[in-house]
Amino acid sequence: MKKLHLLKTMLLLCALIVGSSSVWAEEETITLSEQGYSNAEQVSSTVGTNITLTYTDGGTATAYYDTGNGVRIYAGGSVTVTAGGATITAVSITHSKEKTPTISWGTSGTSTSVGTPATWSGSATSVTLNVTNKGHIRMQSVTVTYTPAAKEDPAITFSNGSVRVGKTLDLSTLFTSNSSGAVTYSITSGDTYASVSENILTGNAAGSVIVQASQAAAGKYNAKTATATITVNPALVLSSIAVTAVPTKTTYTEGETFDPAGMVVTATYADNSTDDVTTACTFTPSGALTTSDDKITISYTENEVTKTTTYDIIVNPHIQPTTVTIQMTNSLFGEAVHTSGKSTKDLTFSGTQDGVTVTYYVPNDSYYYFNTSNTRPYDTCTLDYAAPTGYVITKIVFTSDGSNWNTATPSVGEMTATKQWEGVAGNVTFSWETSGTRIKTVVVSLAESATISLNAACNDGKGNIYGTYSNSKSFVVPADLTVSAVNVEGGTLTVTNYETGNIVKANTGVMVSSTEAGDYTILLSDETGEEIDGNMLKASSVAMTGDNLFYRLTMHNGEQIGFWWGEEEGAAFSIAANKAYLAVPSGEALARGLWFDEGETTAISEVRGPKAEVRGEYFNLNGQRVAQPTKGLYIVNGRKVVIK
Repeated sequence: MKKLHLLKTMLLLCALIVGSSSVWAEEETITLSEQGYSNAEQVSSTVGTNITLTYTDGGTATAYYDTGNGVRIYAGGSVTVTAGGATITAVSITHSKEKTPTISWGTSGTSTSVGTPATWSGSATSVTLNVTNKGHIRMQSVTVTYTPAAKEDPAITFSNGSVRVGKTLDLSTLFTSNSSGAVTYSITSGDTYASVSENILTGNAAGSVIVQASQAAAGKYNAKTATATITVNPALVLSSIAVTAVPTKTTYTEGETFDPAGMVVTATYADNSTDDVTTACTFTPSGALTTSDDKITISYTENEVTKTTTYDIIVNPHIQPTTVTIQMTNSLFGEAVHTSGKSTKDLTFSGTQDGVTVTYYVPNDSYYYFNTSNTRPYDTCTLDYAAPTGYVITKIVFTSDGSNWNTATPSVGEMTATKQWEGVAGNVTFSWETSGTRIKTVVVSLAESATISLNAACNDGKGNIYGTYSNSKSFVVPADLTVSAVNVEGGTLTVTNYETGNIVKANTGVMVSSTEAGDYTILLSDETGEEIDGNMLKASSVAMTGDNLFYRLTMHNGEQIGFWWGEEEGAAFSIAANKAYLAVPSGEALARGLWFDEGETTAISEVRGPKAEVRGEYFNLNGQRVAQPTKGLYIVNGRKVVIK
């Protein structure tokens, strides 16, 4: 009997050992310096199979991944280790110190050490290591020993539903679970009546289908499936659509796009039933709005029947501010979480304010920084400011609170000691050779820019081109520029490289000259930015025809470039819109052709005598040629002549 009792005891012990094998401890080591995070800042990171590391910021800096060195945690910060709800029995963290930080375990255990490695043992679902005093630690690896928790089935509900032919149903609205496991949907019966793509079911024909929802295991929950019956009802005939709730935004500025937020579009069917179809509607125009847009056309199609309706909007003209003040904070770049760190790849942050686009570029292995009060570009980082279409930047003024500002180098021109740049450029890029300063506010001054319209006929065959230009607004033109190509036949010279600039007042004629080398010069008035008294170069806002007093820029006999009126090879005077022409005051029209040498100013305030080929011709004081003059005052060879 004693032998039998001993045998029972041994069998029971074996049974206990075998039965406990499912809860034996597991161990996992995470090498942080080899994780290869996609960004510098790590607020919470699941690593390995089941381990989650949650970092908190220190009082002086943000916890972040230091390439090749693991994770830095500054004084005042901490790291918390969890294992998916399992019971942690031991933690070992290898690290190095910078300055004199103090580390301590924030979770009580049966055995702790704060050396290298720092070790903890006990029983807890989460374990925290705190860093205090000053400086920081670099964590290289974390080893966690834990006992997995017993898993349980999730509480799943998958309700039956219905959909019409030609309509869709979001299956996720019928599914609930207390597990966070991923859910996939599939049709197990009746796939001729409907189809499934991800979580969207589309009705194809009247009938019913069986849909299975499969949820993957997650945390303490096992995987589980459930089924639901979806009835596909026959299609209804679409009768009309109407806006039953107005959009939140009804007034726009040109360049913005229509925002349907708040709008409800209701479809009505032949049986007088209704349905909200807002998300399936299309809106026209869908792109940038203009001041000519006064309504939005709304369209909805169902079973090859399309209905439309309209909604009135107001589009105000865009008034571009000539001075744009930019607050250099993380809100400019749309970044709510990632505010600083060291980049493991090239990063580009971009934002636009009042048409000025700011691009912050951070190359691999450099630092980036911006928060709610300023931006700080580090060495090899760049900040680019780009003007909106039709404008150029003429001045950039920075405010900051650092001492290294003058290490900033602009792509065009130079910075002044007062932290500002002046010039004319479509965009200006600033780069730093050393750690930059904290930039708080940037004020960008803008001026309108323009292309230069050329007269294609004015080409002397030797590369010399003369043109005239006019514009309805004041604009900036460069005093000297070099361009790679000119489309003379198309009549447009596009300025691609601004160097120095001058403001030309609205409706002022401008002349352009060129050389065979492609160097262009704008012949500017000395009275830059002001009305030019007595300037005979005028702007044609519309196409014009006529004779006398109005001279167009042209080529004479294939040799001389100048201004000409009247008939030339049988062609009457004409000039296209948005060109410049020479308007000679009454009494000063001296000849059919006015030829000139290249001058130094746009303003033309006097007209000299005619060329020899028109010698002997008579003109009245209105500039009209007179074939047989009678008594009166005439212009002959540039002089006034009285015939008695």
